[in-house]
Amino acid sequence: MEQLKEDAQQILGSLRETIWVLKNENLSLTDFFDGYKQYAAKLLRNNNDISIEFNETIENNRILSPTIALHLYRILQECLQNTIKHADADKIEIVLTSTNKISLLYSDNGKRI
Repeated sequence: MEQLKEDAQQILGSLRETIWVLKNENLSLTDFFDGYKQYAAKLLRNNNDISIEFNETIENNRILSPTIALHLYRILQECLQNTIKHADADKIEIVLTSTNKISLLYSDNGKRI
């Protein structure tokens, strides 16, 4: 029963994040990344043994379409969930660069398969 409750809370949280991304038609890259940082901090609150470092170089703070923002958000969510559940990592680094294109790099120091 406890697992069901946790799963329901996770689904509800994911739905809230999806709504946040989709309702922001004029979501800038910096606002998007700030929103993801909040999500990651909340998720890692229960995983104190994992540290996360964000590095960003945003020369072009472009506006993301809701579709692109949602895809980027889901990719980052999946990466973070995989690190927590499977990687046995204690450090995560996310690097965002925006010049004439967007570059997003995610890495952790966990075990490789």
